[in-house]
Amino acid sequence: MDWNLRRELLTETLWSAIPYIKLGSLKNREIPLPPLSTQKLIVEKLDMIFAEIEKSKNLLEKNLQNVDEMNKSVLEKIFANDKWERKKLGEVCDFNYWKAFPAWAKNITGNFPVYWANGIMYMWDNFLIDAQSIIVGRKWSVGALTKTSGKFWVSDVAYYVIEKQNTVLDFLYYFLKKSNLQQFARGVKPGLNRNEV
Repeated sequence: MDWNLRRELLTETLWSAIPYIKLGSLKNREIPLPPLSTQKLIVEKLDMIFAEIEKSKNLLEKNLQNVDEMNKSVLEKIFANDKWERKKLGEVCDFNYWKAFPAWAKNITGNFPVYWANGIMYMWDNFLIDAQSIIVGRKWSVGALTKTSGKFWVSDVAYYVIEKQNTVLDFLYYFLKKSNLQQFARGVKPGLNRNEV
């Protein structure tokens, strides 16, 4: 999506658990509109291009699926070591919970990322945490993992994990990736309970 259009639409969103856009905001948006004959030519060209993209995408998805299966296999083998000391996950890391990103602060011109369940949603001038961390999706994209560094804000739909003594954050990242946190999702709107994990 065009970044300027995204910025405009984000500033016009109504704030709730799931931000949404008023129908009137979309209806009043101006778009380029060439003559019908030009529109038909554009559609023909785009149909051909997107057909090729779809073929490439299907091949890529098959390759990614193979890579994903290889990754899982490697992670399973690495973490299957019976000789290592066993600890509860809660002893080596905390799933810290923060607070909602304020509705009035939805600008996207700040210096610090605001992480949601599956990545950066906004940029803001304030931050809550200044540390390398792992963002773990708590709602919507349950179990999604994002590594961070530096200053950031994390919303109430995610946890953040900071390494404790005797742990390396990247080691925890790979362990959490192998753990398939999605399996712990519970509820009508599935969520991840940090105490259960």
